[in-house]
Amino acid sequence: MNLGDRAWQLMLDLTKFHSISQSPGESRIAREIHSRLANLPYFQLYPSQLRLQPIAAPNNPAVVAALVRGKGRTGIILLNHHDVVDIEDYGIYKELAFAPLELTRSLDPGILPPAARGDLLRGDWVFGRGTMDMLYGLALQLALTEAKAASGDFAGNILFVSVPDEENNSLGMRHAIGVIREFQQVYGLDFAAAVNCEPHGYDGEDHVIQTGSDGKLLPLICCFGRETHAGALYDGLNPYLLLAEVIRMLELNPGFSDACAGEYTYPPTVLRGGDLKKGYNVSTPPAAWACFNIFTLAASPREIMAKLVRLCQQAVANGVASFHRSAAAWQSISGTNLTLPEIQPQVLTFSDLWQQCLRAHGESFVREIDSFAAQLVKKEPDLQRLTLELIQRVHRYSPDDSPKIVIALAPPF
Repeated sequence: MNLGDRAWQLMLDLTKFHSISQSPGESRIAREIHSRLANLPYFQLYPSQLRLQPIAAPNNPAVVAALVRGKGRTGIILLNHHDVVDIEDYGIYKELAFAPLELTRSLDPGILPPAARGDLLRGDWVFGRGTMDMLYGLALQLALTEAKAASGDFAGNILFVSVPDEENNSLGMRHAIGVIREFQQVYGLDFAAAVNCEPHGYDGEDHVIQTGSDGKLLPLICCFGRETHAGALYDGLNPYLLLAEVIRMLELNPGFSDACAGEYTYPPTVLRGGDLKKGYNVSTPPAAWACFNIFTLAASPREIMAKLVRLCQQAVANGVASFHRSAAAWQSISGTNLTLPEIQPQVLTFSDLWQQCLRAHGESFVREIDSFAAQLVKKEPDLQRLTLELIQRVHRYSPDDSPKIVIALAPPF
């Protein structure tokens, strides 16, 4: 069986594991990949070069790493992820999402976008969850690893690495770094490249391989207001007014697109958001927040943070102006005279807030936050929620409880 046919069969086999990120299937597929490699004569001869690295997380995800040694110290990492996104968007075809051949035969071309409809009608493509992202890429790398393990005569070394949780918080890749470093040190390897078989938007032209990668930041912007009742709105400040301005100014803002060597990143977008209310009532929330995806090529995190501070300062000015315009208009139509609070929110980075609290409370503040963070990590697996709770806790120590915007960087980094 040639390499392409072997990869095709492996892909069809692996889709059967329903390896949705953070599900039991994600754990099962890792152990299946490990089992297939463990059954190869090469790894029965060199078992120490095969690793199943469990991760302490729900459903027992794991990293699979396998080293095939050739001649010399130079190595290449074959990198892939074995989790896939959920299947809720498959609608009436959910039951077939992990049966690529049957799904492809069953799909109604009329429900597909034009490009996908053309692919289906040409008969050159197979459809199904994970077939492209990225079980075929995994299968291709696994087939290549099998082939090199069988030949045993080639220049260089191949380290196959398959990780979970790529579709969420990159838990697998963050654990895989230690595994890769260990193989590198134990076997004296000099890695020259990492090949990631992640798909990208092929446009039919010659540009089918991309070198390098962009960076990613996840700023968490938390707006603290002044709580008030819905029947006394102008006595306080709803933090959603500030957050709405931040979102309006930052969402799809091409001024935050980064560029390098003729390539451009997409602009920012909101990925999560909410407020700090525990439930429904008719009071405004104490704070509202959102996480923004920002891709980078050349800009440093420091440069991005400086731009975010300037944008949030303008958002504050816009929000305060909107508040006063609304109050003036409402007084005019209602005939009511309002006594408006003094509102001039600050814009702080998390570092600014930390230093402010440290000056006010000293080392006792550091000890308390360290203790709180240690407990929080044990009970809160959601990295963005963990970041939000840490901001909220530190903010309790702020000597200034007036409205403000706090900008932090949330994981994954």
